Amino acid sequence: MIPEKDWIKDLVVYQVYPRSFCDSNGDGIGDLPGVLQKLDYLEELGVNAIWLSPVYKSPNDDNGYDIAGYQEIMEEFGTMEDWERLRDDCHRRGMKLIMDLVVNHSSDEHPWFVESSSSRDNDKADYYIWHDPVNGKEPNNWASVFGGSAWEYVPARGQYYLHLFSKKQPDLNWACPALREEIFSMMEWWVDRGVDGFRVDAISYLDKPQDFPDSPLPPQPDGYSMFGSEIAGREGTHAYIRQMGERIFRKRNVFTVGEVSVSSTQELLDYVASDRDEFDMAIPFVAPVVEIHTWSPRKMKEDIWEGYRLLKDCGWWARFLSNHDKPRQVSLYGDDKEHWEVSAKMLGMLLHTLPGTPFVYQGEELGMTDVRFSSIDDYDDPDAKNYPRGSPGPGPAGEPGQRPHPHAVGRLPQRGLYHRHPLAEGEPQLQDHQRRGPAGGPPLHPLLLQGPHRPAEGAPGPEPGGPGTVRPAPGPAVLLPPPLPGGGAAGAPQLLRRGLPPARRADPLPGQGSPLLLRPGGGLAAGEHPSAAL
Repeated sequence: MIPEKDWIKDLVVYQVYPRSFCDSNGDGIGDLPGVLQKLDYLEELGVNAIWLSPVYKSPNDDNGYDIAGYQEIMEEFGTMEDWERLRDDCHRRGMKLIMDLVVNHSSDEHPWFVESSSSRDNDKADYYIWHDPVNGKEPNNWASVFGGSAWEYVPARGQYYLHLFSKKQPDLNWACPALREEIFSMMEWWVDRGVDGFRVDAISYLDKPQDFPDSPLPPQPDGYSMFGSEIAGREGTHAYIRQMGERIFRKRNVFTVGEVSVSSTQELLDYVASDRDEFDMAIPFVAPVVEIHTWSPRKMKEDIWEGYRLLKDCGWWARFLSNHDKPRQVSLYGDDKEHWEVSAKMLGMLLHTLPGTPFVYQGEELGMTDVRFSSIDDYDDPDAKNYPRGSPGPGPAGEPGQRPHPHAVGRLPQRGLYHRHPLAEGEPQLQDHQRRGPAGGPPLHPLLLQGPHRPAEGAPGPEPGGPGTVRPAPGPAVLLPPPLPGGGAAGAPQLLRRGLPPARRADPLPGQGSPLLLRPGGGLAAGEHPSAAL
């Protein structure tokens, strides 16, 4: 039985990081009119949903993830009229428009914080998390994600405010009913204007323990300790998300994906299980410095199948290999030099044939690689700029001197606009994001996209348990994923060893007697209508 279509499950989401996407006016900064100019290109790829990284008014301490005006557009990116034109053209083409939303914290230049920090007696006094000094110092030993203490003193109040991220990103106080109402009303305002969904940033930290205990984790070089399990995924946070769902998500039928901090797939289930009424799907955040040092082909396969088994009956998957917080996938998981093209195609096929909703980061379809600048000053990112100071950042793998090159951390690329990889000039696109064949062939069989699936026995590859053939079962659809030669960035293990033979034989398709011959980097996906031989 073929699963019924579902507009959320049929999305192919393309993340646009506006600053580095397309510059319409030659000022060196990507903008909303530039995104509008590229809709033909995105439609040709088969994209049917655009995720806009933050375009709100912001001083850009954290590249727009520090919002100073939730219902205003950043002047560098254009005007509200530009946004409305983008919305209208997206909807005319049948594309959904998804806004990135940050509600764990705001900018310290937001009018709410300006008023809240002015005294202890004002209408916004409780919109942020304030605490008296303890023994003349910070309330506890928590470190900010971006280095230093997570507390900043404000003389006008004689108190510290909490900022889990930059000191210019004070945490909002979700325990304050008036603040929650402001947030919910703002979200409703955007839905009224035609937003089809939200990707909600750093959502796992809304509820804080009111006794603010010290972190038990060892101190970093600056003497402060990263906050741990006492912060992420508290039941109060889940209650706030369900309030969002009741007030906005389900009532208005909007798409939702949460960026979450989890330590297991079971914790992930708490955010996306259908009976929890929270998010449609979730993007687990893994600090780049941790992923670079801990990923392996075996772990990748185990994570994919553990997540599949856990969610196949009660949830849905956000599938992604790249985004603004991660290294470029071909640089991390593949070989971005000698075997660049093969690596990029293999990873694209893997992404677009896994069950779930694929999320494509801009340039991924071109095989874009990690950027490397000659000076740390060119990295416009607070986490990357910690690199030369030896600040370890979040996660267990951050001892001084063990961080990767700053190109692999933070929100990149920041400088320079949307260019093709030099090897891609004049070549066809590496992958088509409608999950269809080249030249717009018919879509893949729904059984391939929505399951059921199982890992194939005896998957090819030199490492037992490495990524290999994946076959849906039962049903007519079959996938023969390609091998990937080459290595990863920053000393990551190779996904498959080099020395791949020039071609390999694959099992015959149903109804065909001859085996298929696949070139390196090639694979085949077929359904009732064979659709692609990449």
